Parts: sequence; C-alpha cells; structure tokens
Amino acid sequence: MSADMAWAALEWPSLEHVMVSDGQTGFRADSQLVLALDGLATVSYRVECDARWRVTSLTIKIASSASVKTVELATAGNGHWFADGQPAPELDGCIDVDISCTPLTNTRVGFVQRRPARRRRRLRDRLSRTLASRRAS
Repeated sequence: MSADMAWAALEWPSLEHVMVSDGQTGFRADSQLVLALDGLATVSYRVECDARWRVTSLTIKIASSASVKTVELATAGNGHWFADGQPAPELDGCIDVDISCTPLTNTRVGFVQRRPARRRRRLRDRLSRTLASRRAS
C-alpha cells in the first residue's frame, strides 16, 4: 500500500506532502515541507518503522539559502540509538520521534503512551539541540 497525504499548518505558513508506504518489513513516510518560520526553509524527512510501528530510523534535512543541515538517527531495535553514526546513549529506550513542525509525528497517540514522557523529551530535546547547533554554524 502507498498513499499521498498533504496538509497546511494552522500556526505558521507551511505546506507538507507526505508519501506513506508499507512493505514486508514495516512502514515508511517520506515528506517534503515548505515552512515560513524564522525565514523560509524546506524540511525533508524519512521516518521508517518496523512491522510493529516502532521507529527504526529518521533522516531529517533542513535547507535554506543560508545552510543545509542533516541529522540521521537509527536503532537496531535493541533500544540503543545512533546519531549521525555515533552512539547516542541519552536516547536509549526511545521508540518514537517528534518533529515539531509536522502533525505526522505528533498524532500517533498509541505510540506516545507506550513510553515514558521523559524519554520522548530526551529525543525531542536532542533533535532540537542538534538542529539548533547546525543552524548556528
């Protein structure tokens, strides 16, 4: 199965197109988002989940005329994460991602309820810190 979805944000000017698909090993969402928040930017991301809807990887790229920054997160499903190929022990135990500029990763309530809020915050905080530091460079 594959499907196209699209929506516009209510809180800031943006438009997102997401292509979702499933296969024998799980599910994938590929997205392009044009965002006008603190300037214009394009946010591209791919979220991959296993057959039980556990996130296995996230690649996110933010591009503007000032810079292009990419972050890659991955896990082998054993609760240990890697950020840009390096171990990220602060993310151990996380099973979901939260990309604040899209409703796609903010509406899977069943996912969110299965793990402690502090682990969600750690993953969200890690993404925010990484993207903020890359925007500043």
